[in-house]
Amino acid sequence: MKKYLSIDTIMPVILLVMAVSGVILAVILQNRPEKAAACPQSSSGVYGPIQIIFNQAVSPASVEGQFSLSPVTEGHFEWSQNTLNFWPNRALNPNQTYYLNLAGGQTSSGKTIQAVQNCRISIRSPRIIFEDFKPAKNVRLRLTSLDGKLDVPLASFSNEILSFKASGSGNFVVLAVANNKKGSDIWLLSADGKTNKKLVDCGEKRCDAPLWSFDDLKIIYRQQSVADTQDKSYTYWQIDPSGMENKPLFEQPVLSGSVVSFSPDGKKLVMYDETQAGIRLINLATGENLLLKSNSAVLAWSPDSNRLIYFNQVQEHEQTYLNALLYDCQTNQSHILLDQYRDEFEFGEPVWSPDGEWITMAVRLARVQGSPTKQIMLLKIDGSVVKSITDDQLYTYSVYSWSPDGESLLFQRYRVGSSNMVPDILLWEKETNRTRVLINGGGRPAWLP
Repeated sequence: MKKYLSIDTIMPVILLVMAVSGVILAVILQNRPEKAAACPQSSSGVYGPIQIIFNQAVSPASVEGQFSLSPVTEGHFEWSQNTLNFWPNRALNPNQTYYLNLAGGQTSSGKTIQAVQNCRISIRSPRIIFEDFKPAKNVRLRLTSLDGKLDVPLASFSNEILSFKASGSGNFVVLAVANNKKGSDIWLLSADGKTNKKLVDCGEKRCDAPLWSFDDLKIIYRQQSVADTQDKSYTYWQIDPSGMENKPLFEQPVLSGSVVSFSPDGKKLVMYDETQAGIRLINLATGENLLLKSNSAVLAWSPDSNRLIYFNQVQEHEQTYLNALLYDCQTNQSHILLDQYRDEFEFGEPVWSPDGEWITMAVRLARVQGSPTKQIMLLKIDGSVVKSITDDQLYTYSVYSWSPDGESLLFQRYRVGSSNMVPDILLWEKETNRTRVLINGGGRPAWLP
């Protein structure tokens, strides 16, 4: 006779199996990687950033240690809440496809983050923004490409555009635009045309010289009273691109400095101190500062943030010279730069090449007596090589900047003595040593990464 187990007999066994299974399932669920992020944006500008947006708080150190980009790319990380921004140290190659991998990491609660693998990221070719002088009434800011296939109006203003600056990401442009109250305001535009807004209404005050912080999270600008002609002091302000937070940049808000420039790595700041007749260099991490004797506000940071070119006018043997000097942040020493050319050239504003080996300047040739024009020269930083990029005394050249890859130089020219004072935009290519006109009737060109 067959014997059957009663339900009362097997129930404890069933309950035991269920309990053990529940524990195993709980352990599995507890140790299952958390899907905290997905592949980031599919494209980026040449300067980045490459972003990963997490859906919850994570441990930054654990994530950074698991981040990789292929081909291998050196850079640094910046965080904005739950968004990781990777900024490459050098411009990315638009002809190269990059792949992002995140091998893991931990959430702030200690859970393992699920890996994100082989995220394909294409790199956008740099574009050009410029001021269009052809319209009869309004001043226009336009966006174009080197091949001319892209031609997009970004904004139109009835008043003068005082200055503009592209963000490192290439997604935004900040402008200072004159208003109808004898002051000027700060505006923000997006490259895709979706954003066109006044960030700061300055009314009768002059707000100008806007620039981006190295991580694109803040816009810095200066403000000056227009009504009080005796008060030459500036207040410096910082505002986030959303316009939600606008506050003084310094604890001591009123400074006599007229120029503010951040080092490319964002760790140092320089300003021209008019009361002390010098360039004040401030270490933002330590608060330490020093004064470089100078009677000129013209300066330029090297791409690696370790060197600074500045100028000082001196009197020697009844002759006035403008000395170019190079300050080394690592040795805290300055030395005269390009001394062998000071009799030949009247130096203009220096612009470093991306590799830090060359200096570009618009110089007036001292040997051409009475020449009103400035020509663009390319000088090796040690003075061993000098090249003329332009040599046409009918034109004067200015507003020059290197492409991110250092292969071409963008600049504008005016024809001297012409009744039609409208500039043109030109491009010089290093490989071919040729110059071509890109845009007729355009000026103040700048690269949009």
